[in-house]
Amino acid sequence: MPKSNSMYAVGVEWCLLWCDKNKKYYAIKENMCFCSSELAAEDKLVQSNECFACLNGFLCGGVFTFAVYERNEYAVVGCFKIVNIKHGISVSSEIGCVNECYNLMFKYVIRKKSNEKSCQCGNKIEFDSQIAMDSCFNDMFLVFDVSIDTDMYNKSTIYQYCLNDEKESFPGTTPTTQTLAAFPGTTSTTQTLTQPTTKVYVNKCGENNGGCGDSVCIEVEPDNGAGVEANAGVKCYSPDEEFIEVPEIKVQYNYTYKGCFEIMHANDNLATASLESCFDFCSDSLFYGMKDRKYCACANNLENEVSANKCNKNCTEGLSCGGKATYSVYASKKSSESIDVGCYKYLELEHKHDQFLSKTLCLQKCKNFGFPYSGTTSDSCQCGRKIKFKDQVNIEKCRSSSSELVLLTDVSPDVNVYDKPTKYNYCINDKVESKKPYCRSGVCSLGWTGALCDNRDCSTNNGGCNETMMCVPEIVNNLMVVKCLCENGSTNVNGSFCQSEFI
Repeated sequence: MPKSNSMYAVGVEWCLLWCDKNKKYYAIKENMCFCSSELAAEDKLVQSNECFACLNGFLCGGVFTFAVYERNEYAVVGCFKIVNIKHGISVSSEIGCVNECYNLMFKYVIRKKSNEKSCQCGNKIEFDSQIAMDSCFNDMFLVFDVSIDTDMYNKSTIYQYCLNDEKESFPGTTPTTQTLAAFPGTTSTTQTLTQPTTKVYVNKCGENNGGCGDSVCIEVEPDNGAGVEANAGVKCYSPDEEFIEVPEIKVQYNYTYKGCFEIMHANDNLATASLESCFDFCSDSLFYGMKDRKYCACANNLENEVSANKCNKNCTEGLSCGGKATYSVYASKKSSESIDVGCYKYLELEHKHDQFLSKTLCLQKCKNFGFPYSGTTSDSCQCGRKIKFKDQVNIEKCRSSSSELVLLTDVSPDVNVYDKPTKYNYCINDKVESKKPYCRSGVCSLGWTGALCDNRDCSTNNGGCNETMMCVPEIVNNLMVVKCLCENGSTNVNGSFCQSEFI
């Protein structure tokens, strides 16, 4: 392999810590450590029995071979005087302790420095009395994490104990098990194993940008099925290269079509063939609908949405006006609520206010001026119809007092038929989707598309519809609408799932 630098090493873990973090590969050959950013074209794989085990059970190469490791294979947790592994096993393996624990699907590896044959694997650890890595002696324990998901985590941003850091671990100044600024956690003073001691911590972006430097820090929610210790932390992404621009939406009609329904719980009725007359008549209701091109109904509650094909008649304006037994339903008004769209490092709207305004006052001011969107920080307010943004982060981060992040809000969103504001389906705002490898700044959850992630994409994940429903694109009033519908013989229950009519 290309040898950008090398030194004498007493084990693989030392080689990992010595190699620069920018070097992807590190290797051991006859107690020499080599670091490199790439593998050479002439490098060849050989049988693992040509590499021999060395200190702590790792493979350390041979006379003519390198044992090559990729930096994302495992992470060093730290060196400790006291370690207790819960629900673990002891193994003895000639292929290396790390490999054996990984093959047995355990998360953590514990090795005692004085006994290279010792090897414990487990999924939960307790530890105390941490020691700086350069002072880790034979009677102490080394702990490794062999289950790092590099699609979910940047490995350099976890287990950032200051005692693992060369610059931070000054003798006499660093308390044991104290974490670096970006990685808060509880510090245990317990000196025995009769009580739980320090656990692996949940990483946050709030301090020191999560250790991401100039990159964008995304907080990853814990996977409660595996435990907070196992799956929690941050992801670090390079900043967006360009702004994402959302042009002003041009409304073709003054009528907001909501769907074709079999039932409207009408609180008022009118005989008319004009959609405009129906709109004026139902101004006090959330929805108005036309049936059989003859009857207008006003309602706040609807049931059983069906295909637009069943609303096959048009009003005098040429727009959909129901069928013989169905209503073409339209929204009478916007939602009285606002909905937060996303949180960004950079957001530009056309109209800016220099003076300080609270979020509530900013939203109201934008709404009064007829702007659909507001952008707020702790000390600024923007309003606009056209949106430019980049470097999106978890929406919860904008709900703190930070003045560096901008919260984009829809101040007057459309209502759906269940009187809920529309949702902007960014994967970063979803606790489950934000953990998945595909999720990035400005990316929609699977099944959604558009710059604001507010349009269903039937070609992916069934358009985000429930598994009992079908994602169906339809043309209504010369516009494309996409719906989650039920098959014949099933009833749409609150727009969430389908239920057989025979139940």
